Amino acid sequence: MKEQFEDYQDKRFMERLAFELGIPIDELEELKWKIHENIGNDDITYGYKIEFSDDSPKHILEKVEGLSKTNCVDLNMNLFL
Repeated sequence: MKEQFEDYQDKRFMERLAFELGIPIDELEELKWKIHENIGNDDITYGYKIEFSDDSPKHILEKVEGLSKTNCVDLNMNLFL
């Protein structure tokens, strides 16, 4: 039962992340990415960003909303609630 709940949480997170980025979930799954925390000197998390690998499919990266020249997007903190 716990594994089913974790799978559901993972799927919901991926759906919300794809929506935040403006791409379908199947395209998000084709990309290589990591999420980084923005932690201040006071050890408080001030935000998150997603960084896409340079070898991710360019035709999908072009669709990602808010993508910087360094292949990063600042994420809404509510995504992690």
